[in-house]
Amino acid sequence: MPLDPKYRAVCFDMDGTLLNTKPRYDLMTQIIFDEYERLGVPKELMCQRGKKFDLELGADWIIENISKEEYDAIGTRTSPQMLALEMEGLNDAEEFPGVKELLIELRSKGYKTGVLTRGGRTYADKALAQFDMTQYLDGVVARDDYDESEAKPNPISMRRLADIIGVKPNEILYMGDHKMDYQCAKSAGSGFIGVTSGTHGKNDWYEIDPDIIVYPTIAELRNNL
Repeated sequence: MPLDPKYRAVCFDMDGTLLNTKPRYDLMTQIIFDEYERLGVPKELMCQRGKKFDLELGADWIIENISKEEYDAIGTRTSPQMLALEMEGLNDAEEFPGVKELLIELRSKGYKTGVLTRGGRTYADKALAQFDMTQYLDGVVARDDYDESEAKPNPISMRRLADIIGVKPNEILYMGDHKMDYQCAKSAGSGFIGVTSGTHGKNDWYEIDPDIIVYPTIAELRNNL
């Protein structure tokens, strides 16, 4: 099915979507759980250790029982550790087949392209440069470009990317591998396609939204251009 003509841009999550990077999500999750434990989050809310960013219940508890400011401060405190683990994961990173060709084709057809990532700026820049993709992107918004409370899944991050690449949020088709990608796109009014190249499989996506469009990788989009 051809893309809806309302879309003027196609943008991407980075890890597990644009690039097959290998951040240590298990260790990242443990760092956040340690913060939650320190703040007194009930242990029954912390029984799903090891899942990538599956931390919503603990986050809600902190916001409701302590403050949103205290929750936001977790990101600031843990950012250096997160960045170190992200950079370490680049040692085993790979390029998904067909992705660079997709970026080139999108640009040739007049679409703007961009990346919206929870990765840190230093990490994102190095990853994109390592695989020679920076030249095919019109803009990148990373976790720490602004206050970390405004990072994805906050829809402000999508609006900022839209401003950078010169389109409106509802003119962006966003592709990602995780629920927070879906939440961010939907909250900002952007279109969304899920991929199974990273965190979520088909069944995971259909539990989130039974009507969602799912591709194995973003390279599949070339069939609809």
